[in-house]
Amino acid sequence: MKLKRTHLITLIVLISVFKTNNGFAQDPSFYKMINQLTTGTVPSITSEKLKVKEDFILLDVRSKEEYDLSHIKNAIWVGEGDWNLNLLNELEKDKTIIAYCSVGYRSEKLVEYLISINFKDVYNLYGGIFDWKNKGNPIENSSGKTEKIHGYNKKFSKWIKNGAIFY
Repeated sequence: MKLKRTHLITLIVLISVFKTNNGFAQDPSFYKMINQLTTGTVPSITSEKLKVKEDFILLDVRSKEEYDLSHIKNAIWVGEGDWNLNLLNELEKDKTIIAYCSVGYRSEKLVEYLISINFKDVYNLYGGIFDWKNKGNPIENSSGKTEKIHGYNKKFSKWIKNGAIFY
């Protein structure tokens, strides 16, 4: 009897650890994939911490097509590989800056660059907009709130569990 009770308690703990705000369990292989794609050499911030963070600049490091379909509220589009350097040079170097892309790979490269030019308080959104949306957080486009999210491509779109996928 004691063994069964221990298993039940373990199961309850595991369910609560993997449960997200919207009631969906986030696939642990999603985080494994992120950890394989990113180097982890730059500071990161989680969706949960971003949700309550105040006074920061949010940069979207995806293609214009991805950004136009949907983005996190108040995000500034800077491009994905050919960043808008004029815009970046206008940012205050002491201001908190958070960058995101689909899952964190492209935004990690921007954060590395910003650190190299002496930005002081910069972060990569861990799991990107996919993790943000999977956890039930809102996204928008020029018309307001939307459920549409760009999956980057067919391979990556499988990681979106919450939203209407386009690619």
